[in-house]
Amino acid sequence: MKKHWFTSWLAVLSILVLPALAFGHGFAINEHGAKAMGMGGAFVAQADDPSAAYFNPAGIVQLEGIQFAAGLTVIAPDATFKSDGTRDPANFPAGSTEDIEADIHLIPHMYVTAKLNEKWSVGFATFSNFGLKTDWDNQWEGSYTDGGTFAELRTFNLNPSIAFRPNPKVSLAAGVVFSYLDFDLRSNVFSGALGLPVLSTENKFTGDSWGYGYNFGLLIWLTDHLKFGASYRSRIEHSENNGDLKFSPQIPGAFQNTNISASFTLPDIAYFGLTWERGPLTLEFDTQWTNWSVWDKIEADFEDPIAGGLVSSKLIPENWKDAWAYRFGAQYKLFEYLDLRAGVIYDESPIPDSTLSARIPGKDRWLFTVGVGGHWQALTVDFAYNYLTADNVDWDNEVGDAGLTGNPPTGSTRVTGKFKDTDAHLFGLTFIYKF
Repeated sequence: MKKHWFTSWLAVLSILVLPALAFGHGFAINEHGAKAMGMGGAFVAQADDPSAAYFNPAGIVQLEGIQFAAGLTVIAPDATFKSDGTRDPANFPAGSTEDIEADIHLIPHMYVTAKLNEKWSVGFATFSNFGLKTDWDNQWEGSYTDGGTFAELRTFNLNPSIAFRPNPKVSLAAGVVFSYLDFDLRSNVFSGALGLPVLSTENKFTGDSWGYGYNFGLLIWLTDHLKFGASYRSRIEHSENNGDLKFSPQIPGAFQNTNISASFTLPDIAYFGLTWERGPLTLEFDTQWTNWSVWDKIEADFEDPIAGGLVSSKLIPENWKDAWAYRFGAQYKLFEYLDLRAGVIYDESPIPDSTLSARIPGKDRWLFTVGVGGHWQALTVDFAYNYLTADNVDWDNEVGDAGLTGNPPTGSTRVTGKFKDTDAHLFGLTFIYKF
């Protein structure tokens, strides 16, 4: 019976890397340059500006001299939960709604590339490819569920790479990735579960860690007008050995502060693309595979057993599945100094219905993109706008059982309803300077 009283604070661990709102491709971020954003993220075979250091470092051999790029992606998400009135019909009757807190997320990127000679080039990238945030009202219907009030994760990656062009038709690249992650995760605990006075105890889990990985790139000039590109980013292991779990207020002998350790894996990613260029027109089609099946569970250990010494560890299933994204983009050079772009993306969700939660309330998503690029001597400025919309999805699974009584818990108070109106507006801006 006790296990359900600890779900909300144990399961903060299950969202160490799951704070991205409504992003169908799990919690991955793929907006790493405004040119690519304007073309629906279809860029792995073009790879012809400094953001190639992320998308496909084999492409940096195409860049002359030293080039520097820096920019920002601004993300404004939205989602609504429509209740079935099952948990607390007096306060949350059927048909009542709760919106996530309005917020703006800023995702920076920066790249430097240098051509050493006709065969060798080097690059350096900084970016965040996992993260974002969800923020629900502290007293909403799902606040006692896993990570039901607040989840913020930030990643910061340092990625030097080197590219080699053995002949005019082929380029190869490799790099190493140093990945830093920090997080702040919160939910409520139902203290009445232990026969204590019923009050809302908030838990807050924070921590940070470093992980290490690698990446590869390949670019092949099939004809004068057709190129094939592929790149791979390895999975990265993160171990949290000094995380803090804090309760506000603490309840001696039940909910009291302790250190937590946990380990989990950020998935590996593969990109494949084909681009065709003829005169002013460029078309590209890409696919992206993400190995989300490595995100199957979270194992957490507590330095000091809590809840009267009843709990010292926990296993939380996630059972995600691998997912694909499909990207198409077009660019037309209207003038020598002005490019117009558009694209579309279909992005599968890796999350099964059995582990769906308020952390990522959307399912499969579509993105529709436009962009423009301007060139003035050594300076290029790219701007992009993306609109994201995710499928509505019903929420009725064991994740909604947190805080219930009985073993098994009584279904009459499970949180159920529908996540709907899930969308986001994304704006990208990148400046490039050629030395």
